[in-house]
Amino acid sequence: MTTKTVIAGDDHSQTLRRLGAQIADLTAQHYMHGGVPDFHARMATLEAEHARISDLPREKPKIRRVSTGKTLAQLWEEMDSEQRQSYLKSAGVTALVVRSDNFTQDLVFRQTTDVADDAVLDIPVNIIRQCGDFVVNISLGTLTEQLQRASA
Repeated sequence: MTTKTVIAGDDHSQTLRRLGAQIADLTAQHYMHGGVPDFHARMATLEAEHARISDLPREKPKIRRVSTGKTLAQLWEEMDSEQRQSYLKSAGVTALVVRSDNFTQDLVFRQTTDVADDAVLDIPVNIIRQCGDFVVNISLGTLTEQLQRASA
């Protein structure tokens, strides 16, 4: 299993704060502590670097998938019923429960995606089981949808 981790983009604020502190220190040394040799040249260099960094484009945050080190089974065991329901719902899993007497299996699948380049990936993945007097049909979506969720 993986989790999404947001890595903040660089807005260069740390570098600008460091340069600003250097400018302030240089100014304080020059005016309060008896002057600094080559003050104007050093100040011009710091100000030019501050202007250059200020003009750099800001980097957007990045989203990385990081392994949790856990399997789905381990994660499932740690979840309570509400978390499991939320997980299955977000994954697009649906369930249909009907009485066995009313169950007919229709092999015409109306669920399809517009994404699949391979017809095999458009085959719905369903788990159908008889449970006493009921038949349960759990739909996991198509293979394409599962692959999209896994890579999201």
